Formats: sequence, C-alpha cells, structure tokens
Amino acid sequence: MSTDIQIDEQKEAVRLYFSDETPWKTIYSEDGWNPFMARQRLRYVIRLMDQLQIRSKGAALDLGCGCGEYSRLLLDRGFKVTACDSSEDMVIEARKNAGYANGSFQAIVADAESLPFAAESFQLILCIGVLAYLRKDNEAIGEMFRVLAPGGHLILTVLNSVRLGRLPKLCAGKLLRGLKLIPPRTPTGASIQVQEYEMVRRSHIPRQLDATLRLSGFEKLTSLSLGYSPSLLIRKRPKTAQKLSATVDKAFQKLHLPFQDRFGRYYIVAVRRSASEQQACSPGQEQQATQGARGQG
Repeated sequence: MSTDIQIDEQKEAVRLYFSDETPWKTIYSEDGWNPFMARQRLRYVIRLMDQLQIRSKGAALDLGCGCGEYSRLLLDRGFKVTACDSSEDMVIEARKNAGYANGSFQAIVADAESLPFAAESFQLILCIGVLAYLRKDNEAIGEMFRVLAPGGHLILTVLNSVRLGRLPKLCAGKLLRGLKLIPPRTPTGASIQVQEYEMVRRSHIPRQLDATLRLSGFEKLTSLSLGYSPSLLIRKRPKTAQKLSATVDKAFQKLHLPFQDRFGRYYIVAVRRSASEQQACSPGQEQQATQGARGQG
C-alpha cells in the first residue's frame, strides 16, 4: 500500500517538475555544461542510429518526448512519430516544435509504465533520460518490449552513477561501508523537492541496466558513454570542461577501448527486440539481474 502511494507521489512530482516548459525550451541552445551535454547526447544518438543503419521503417515512439527535439530528429528521418510524456505541458510544447509534420506526428500524455499502445506497434523507440524519473525500471522496460515490434530497435540513455567524476567518492564509500563506518548503500539517486512532493532522480550502473534489458528479452547491439570531465573543472571553468569532454569523447570513439562505454556522464545503449517471443522480466528477475551484475563487479 505504501509503495503504491510512493510511486504516485513520484509521478506527481515529475509531472509538476516538468510543468514549466521554460527551462526545457532552450536546453539545446543555451550555454553551460548541461545544455552542452544535451547537445552531445543528441549527436551521439544520431551517431548510433547511423552506425546501426536505422533508417525510416515506419512508426517510431519518442518516449518521454519533452519539448520534442528527438521527435523532430525522427521526423526529419522519415519516421511516422508518436511522442508521449507524462507532462501535458511538455506534450503541448512538442506539438509546437514538431507539429509541422501534420499526419506523420502525434503527441499524447502517457505513463511510461502503462503505455496506451497496441503490442508491436513501433519499429523504433527512443527513451532519452526517462528512467531517471521512475522509481524502478522493469515496468517501463517491459512496456517498451511489448510495444516494440520483433526486430525493432530501442535506444535508451541514462545518467551513469559510476562516471569517472564520481569514482573517488564511490570507492571511499565502499571502503567506509566495508569498515561499517557508514550505513549500507541506499539506491542511487538524488532527492529534489517539488512543491509538497519529494522527487527522486536516479542514475544507473551500466552493467546492471544491461542485465535488466537482457532478462527483458532485448539483445544488446552496442553502447557508449560520453561526458568525461572532472567535476571541479565543470564548476570552475565550464568552457574548458566542455572542450576537454568533447575532445575525450571523440578520441574514445576512435580508440574503441574496452572500458570506454562505462565511465562517461551518460550511458547510451542500443538494443533490439529478439524475433522470438519472450516475456519482460518480473520484479524478482530484475532484482536477480541487479544482484548478479553487482556480483560481477
């Protein structure tokens, strides 16, 4: 009972958090570290689509569409796009930005954990930064599996909880917990007060997310991460941090190092729904995947 109330409060907090579209209208054009990273993330999603030769093949879903920047990308590539978001204000803004497509575009209010679409409706799903605002992953990932056609692609991005800038803090915390000097680790995330609600914004460990996707029936195709710059440099010299991050991101994509998809600020993974029918993982299976991934670390 308390869990249901908690989830409802989280959803209401997220809806209110995105009810003011003003900060999100210019996220791809402003100066600063976060707008820079938003633009970088968009570039690398495009790169993944090109790498996997994802061309217009019919219907695409922009899940958590925000102001519709990715919807515009999909429309420009010839997809028939359905955009959805839990915030009505974001949906209205997406319609303004992508409404030029007429019959090739629609935007609706929808819950990522209970999508109002028939099974196997889409050939491509983009889920950009959405999981951070959900209490758990398995229901939304299960819904994405359900509405994605066999052989279809899902590109998903999350904030990386083991990014290089956080490693010293994470290692120190692990040592202190081992010595029982601090309490056991709680789920990764930051609490944000939104009016009378507390919203949790989560980050993810790439290996654990990969395990959940695999148990849900997805086949991993490729992954990458981006955003390599020290936190102190970001705060003190944001322009320098942007140049450094762009240079390192570009170099890593050329080097193809085995660890390079694990430690950037954002983790981007592309998966495909297998042609054979499988059920999305249950909450118990997701917990096993998480524990298994953690054990491998």
